[in-house]
Amino acid sequence: MPQIHIQPLFVRLIQEQGDLKVPELEVIPLEQIGEKLLEMSQQRTLGKIVASVIE
Repeated sequence: MPQIHIQPLFVRLIQEQGDLKVPELEVIPLEQIGEKLLEMSQQRTLGKIVASVIE
């Protein structure tokens, strides 16, 4: 019998209903990491920082 993972199903359902807002992902160049870390420390951003090290 296959296992059903309740949490991912629940998260998907509430996201589809519009009750869960997922911030857009922004990938930045490594050169901008300092600026983005400063923004995060000042609580001006949501989510995590994703830096690209390969062009």
